[in-house]
Amino acid sequence: QKKSQPVADRSISLIIERDNDSVNASWIISGANDKSNTVQLIYSKNQNPKFGDNGADSKEIIEGDKTEIKLDSLESRETYYFVACIYDKDKKCTAYSTQKSILILD
Repeated sequence: QKKSQPVADRSISLIIERDNDSVNASWIISGANDKSNTVQLIYSKNQNPKFGDNGADSKEIIEGDKTEIKLDSLESRETYYFVACIYDKDKKCTAYSTQKSILILD
């Protein structure tokens, strides 16, 4: 009789850094990881950005082994809130980062 393999927990840590008038977002995925991971980065001027296709919040979908993205179309003098998730093949978020925020300067 075959025993099933234990499923390792995965987590994602989000890092947000200001770079003049743009923002660099990067992430680290811990636990079971393969190169087919997709990360969904959601950002908004409102706290608690929402996942899904409601159109209210901006999103970037990053496939493969890429671990960072540069965002340079954000408005000055605004605070943005960011959340990332590991997006599985069924298009469901399986692990979420904690929310991060950053103030965009002039």
